[in-house]
Amino acid sequence: MKISIGNICTTCARHTGHPQVEFSEVEFNDSGVYEYECKKGHHGLTVLQQHKFEVLFEIAINAIVDGYYREAISAFAASLERFYEFAIRTLMLKTTGSDVQFKAAWKEVQKQSERQLGAFIFTWTQHYKVLPLILSTNQSGLRNDAIHKGKIVTKEVAILFGDEVLQIATANLDKLKETCADEISQISVLTMRENLGKDCDRAERASFTRGGLLSASHTVAKEYRRTLAEEIKTMQGLREINAMIAVDQKVQERLNSLRLSSSPDMT
Repeated sequence: MKISIGNICTTCARHTGHPQVEFSEVEFNDSGVYEYECKKGHHGLTVLQQHKFEVLFEIAINAIVDGYYREAISAFAASLERFYEFAIRTLMLKTTGSDVQFKAAWKEVQKQSERQLGAFIFTWTQHYKVLPLILSTNQSGLRNDAIHKGKIVTKEVAILFGDEVLQIATANLDKLKETCADEISQISVLTMRENLGKDCDRAERASFTRGGLLSASHTVAKEYRRTLAEEIKTMQGLREINAMIAVDQKVQERLNSLRLSSSPDMT
């Protein structure tokens, strides 16, 4: 799936003192790090500030727009699981002041989703003294049927599943933002550094944030938040506009070609 990201050439910025954003179309990748070449030929890296759960939720929405409803449920479910991981990491950093214990503990559960869910429930309950919101039994069963049994679902079913995931993640994320804002910022930086790996100290790199329904870095007042259905409609509209622009460009190129071929030979 292709996305549009903004690249800031740090080399040009150093020379001119005015950073400029150049947009490019790239395929989503697992690291969130993308290479680019600016108009002047400088090379650099752009790292997305989105967490994995944010990216997976966006992928799920695109799957619905493309008509892949079973795949949308899989991506929504993966988004929720990665949110659980993010929440555990945030709360452990809040409690211990270090990321070391989380990394050691996560290795023991990283391949087993049921253990991850249990870890999330206990970590959340220990910190907030109340059970967290989690997927309902019915939707959990749908998730298992779609992923493990190949159940084919309708668009309406996929949207209902995505709605529940959105409500769970948003409510829990709001709570984290209220109580762990500093830890969320720290984890965002740690995650980008981990994704960059050996390129972390390269001078030619910059970060970029994409807005979405789920965002650890942005907070939208509840009365202004879009629903999943509204986001899907917006994305469909953008797709149609981009398609029309692409057609117009091809038509213009064809007209220019015809004009050149029909112009009189002046030699």
